[in-house]
Amino acid sequence: EYLHRHRKMIQYFSIFKEVNARWNYVYDPQGEDYYSKTSETINQLEFDDQFKGDCDDYSILIGGLIKSVGGEVRLVRTTVPQSDSSEIGHLYPEVKIGDEKALDAAIYIIKAELFHKESKGKPVFYYKDSDGYIWLNFDYNDTYPGGKYQSLIRESALEL
Repeated sequence: EYLHRHRKMIQYFSIFKEVNARWNYVYDPQGEDYYSKTSETINQLEFDDQFKGDCDDYSILIGGLIKSVGGEVRLVRTTVPQSDSSEIGHLYPEVKIGDEKALDAAIYIIKAELFHKESKGKPVFYYKDSDGYIWLNFDYNDTYPGGKYQSLIRESALEL
């Protein structure tokens, strides 16, 4: 009954798990920013059962899939400081979970049910917006929803 009550959240986490397991980072062509549509990235599965692209392709895919099951997503643009003092741009998705009570449910489902091994001993990272809503980090840099942010710099956010 508990899991049934949170089935939408479980759908979001299942999408994360499937995409994350099949994601292969591929750079854009030199000197070009290429943005893959959700359908284009999904069509790659027929070749080798893998998704390919860079951070914006991943974010667009996650965004499209989460929206297709009724979720709310936004894409956050950030800058990631590098060890040589340079910076690189990055885009990642966040999924709206709801209020504090919904966050407690999300943490329980991540830690105890779906991502027990992946999240063991690690915190769940999220952003609380000005209206008090919780947005969970769905970036690919960790193997569970709510993984560590690559950067806390938030340049802009686009709700899909």
